[in-house]
Amino acid sequence: MSNNPSLLIELPSWIGDAVMATPTIEALIDHLSPSRITLVGVASSIALFSRDTRFARCLIDSTKKSKNRFTATLTLAREIGAHDVALTFRATAFSHILLRATQSEMRIGKRASFLSPLFLTHAINVPSTMHYVERYFRLFNKVFDASRPLGALTLQSSPIATVRPTLAIVPGAAYGSAKRWYPQYYAEVAIALASHYDIVLLGGGAERDIADEIAQALQNANITLYQNLAGQTSIETLVDTLASVALFIGGDSGPMHIAAALGRSIVAIYGPTDYRYSHPWTSTPYTLVHKNLSCMPCAKRTCPLKHHDCMRTLTPREVIDVAVRLSESPTPQS
Repeated sequence: MSNNPSLLIELPSWIGDAVMATPTIEALIDHLSPSRITLVGVASSIALFSRDTRFARCLIDSTKKSKNRFTATLTLAREIGAHDVALTFRATAFSHILLRATQSEMRIGKRASFLSPLFLTHAINVPSTMHYVERYFRLFNKVFDASRPLGALTLQSSPIATVRPTLAIVPGAAYGSAKRWYPQYYAEVAIALASHYDIVLLGGGAERDIADEIAQALQNANITLYQNLAGQTSIETLVDTLASVALFIGGDSGPMHIAAALGRSIVAIYGPTDYRYSHPWTSTPYTLVHKNLSCMPCAKRTCPLKHHDCMRTLTPREVIDVAVRLSESPTPQS
């Protein structure tokens, strides 16, 4: 391998996972001093890095939408071409096939099955009992530098000027309804905190109806200092908006991890996911709000027991209280 190798990185598909991969990406760049870097991923993950000039070549992977994904993967591999070092953060068979088909010299990824070494030169065992940030970093330190310390999340942003402190309410979660707290609960929190913050509602197009319900509750309470931007922002604008807020309140979602990377104070609402492995990775004070039920964490997209108690029994008052206390807390709480 050359002193300044070419580097190929396949990003995770979920926005939050792509953010949690940033310490590993930074470690790769610092350690290898690559001559060129190619990023491959879905459009939303690629957009997170659109302003970083180190990634001059960014390719969008749309093979999952193809009629013949195998053929589409081979076509994408030819477009990518061979690199000295290729690393994928994804553990799917198609990701491993993609790296092999690029004919890259060093191919690094998680060992997903006994077949992984057929496609990867370095198939790394990654325990599932680690935070996702640590899981991704293991792909680096098991191959290149075991002594290197794990760094912070990083994202480039251009914060938007605000007159008053702003509270971001992010009620959605792309993974499924089980991770979503209720819009009427968010509305109660927003109304209680509106005297201290301007409010911005954020989310994707799929969360627009949820955000509209919260906005209607704010209107009914005669609250005017709010914006409903759900479904109206690009990924870049979402990052810049979150870089401008004083406090984030929302569930385990991509925007939550963006807020963590940007050093925002966070109240994170957890239900079916295991907060031990996906909590905000940040030195900025944050608070996890969750129940401790026997059915948690189920990690399901929808509640298999139909009662959704992990979210239903978590009251707005609990979230309001921790949001008020958060500024006084010097360390993360759970």
